Amino acid sequence: MSAKLQHFCGILADPLRDGNTRLCIATAAASMKESFDSDSQPGSYTDIDFTDCLFIVGHNVSATETVLWARMLDRLDGPNPPKLIVVEPRISNTAKRATVHLSPKTETNMAVLNGIQHLLFQNGWINEEWCKEHVVGLEELREKVKKYHPKYVEVITGIASEKLVEAAKIIGTAKSLLSTALQGIYQSNQATASACQVNDINLLRGLIRKAGSGIYQMNGQPTAQNNREAGCDGEFPAFRNYMNPQHMQEIADIWNINFNRILNWNEPTHIQNMLKFIDEGTVEMFWISGTNPLVSLPNLPRIRGLFTRPKLFVVAQDIFLTGDGSHCRRGAPSCTMG
Repeated sequence: MSAKLQHFCGILADPLRDGNTRLCIATAAASMKESFDSDSQPGSYTDIDFTDCLFIVGHNVSATETVLWARMLDRLDGPNPPKLIVVEPRISNTAKRATVHLSPKTETNMAVLNGIQHLLFQNGWINEEWCKEHVVGLEELREKVKKYHPKYVEVITGIASEKLVEAAKIIGTAKSLLSTALQGIYQSNQATASACQVNDINLLRGLIRKAGSGIYQMNGQPTAQNNREAGCDGEFPAFRNYMNPQHMQEIADIWNINFNRILNWNEPTHIQNMLKFIDEGTVEMFWISGTNPLVSLPNLPRIRGLFTRPKLFVVAQDIFLTGDGSHCRRGAPSCTMG
């Protein structure tokens, strides 16, 4: 670490750090916390070796996780292959291997997932006893998806009603169910709600914790998952929930600090609030790790104006020379770490 960086890290009272996780797959973490009160993934990659049904939503595994796809191919090309349901507008290499490929119009993920849930309720493919013990809002959900019968979903999504029925039957009758989701959900309309509906399908089946069953709200990069686990994206380590006093006490005990020193009275600082604090001058240092906000954030003229302020010390931790270099030309202090 350079002397200049050591100096700023040592004297600044209000530094902020943000990374790729919150700008890339923030929906994944949000949906897991909304559904399970924790961002921890309820499953194991070994479940792929045992599952009867792979349910892949907005996730071209063959292109984005090639090692994971190789593991899936071992099952698909081996004895007793699982059924593969793929929700993906394009005919990707993943979709080409699907037992049923649902190709919806863009921005209609919610209608597809609501339609599957409608059929799960209609055909009694719900683990009612498990749901009574482990979920809340079951009747509200049942009522919400009542109108999403296959013909109604077909009008919205363009998916033939027969295909939706076929996919729902496979999901509803499988002895084990493993689902994954990625950017086709996270960067589309009603992203967090759609991701939660993927979770809900698994909850309705009541197969979580059984071999071959689980939910993966995925990451585009392995380091994004590392960020989520280590608490480097504005969260707390090991998927601790800031609203859970027991979780916060565990962290205080491990860190050997007083409970009251844990900032647990409010949710983690949102990126837009971070920008507000920079604008107000209450944040003097911003550490960016593996992402490029000068490209990815909305309202780029405002973003570039904030990040090129002479009094803001910017740390860009990236192997590439990202951005447009304007912070250097305008004299703002900076430090690039490779």
